[in-house]
Amino acid sequence: MSAPVNVIVQYILLRRDLKKMKNYNDGAIIAQACHAS
Repeated sequence: MSAPVNVIVQYILLRRDLKKMKNYNDGAIIAQACHAS
């Protein structure tokens, strides 16, 4: 028998205006959001 696996699911909601305001790409915004959470 194998040990039970703990799964973590994280939903990241991003404001669309942040991308337009600072002209950041999607990867940079998502990385910052994940780091901050």
